[in-house]
Amino acid sequence: MTVFISHRWLADRLGCVDKHNELKKALTHKSFFKNEDSENSNSRYVFLGMFAFKGKVAETLFNYLPGTGTQVQHYLGNLFKDEILIRIYNTYHLNELCRYGSTFDLDKQKHITVFGFLGFVCQWLRPDKLNQFIVRNFLTETDHLMPTQFKNRNLKSQCNYFSRLRYKNNELVTTQVVNAYLFSSTVNAG
Repeated sequence: MTVFISHRWLADRLGCVDKHNELKKALTHKSFFKNEDSENSNSRYVFLGMFAFKGKVAETLFNYLPGTGTQVQHYLGNLFKDEILIRIYNTYHLNELCRYGSTFDLDKQKHITVFGFLGFVCQWLRPDKLNQFIVRNFLTETDHLMPTQFKNRNLKSQCNYFSRLRYKNNELVTTQVVNAYLFSSTVNAG
């Protein structure tokens, strides 16, 4: 089955199909217009993506991630590395939806289109959908949250890493057999 990728299709996938024209605007660079029309371009959405969307992610990190302010700031920076932005560009098929002119260097400015998209997401997704988007695209995989020299990146090591940041202890998992089909596990971090 072939899916026709359109602004309406992506807006529907995000849960705001009625805003598909705004999505088209959010994915249109000013170079697309003959006179580089900033009024109808994505420049305001890019601004929103770079600052408001990042602010929403920062708020999520503040509420749920242990560590000092400096550590959380480093985590936030890691979340917006080019490799993460390119993954979003590919996941949401932005290559088929972005509009730009011949002077636009896609290889050097791909992040601009992603920030326009993130600005749209920040502006038009319902709060629950926005939180789901942030978790799905920025927090599901935690490799980019770990120190660059972090060893043994399995789930237990990751849990211990965050437990030591928050509680100064490794976590302790105990499992008890309730019956042949049911187990009860407890995680304790001191």
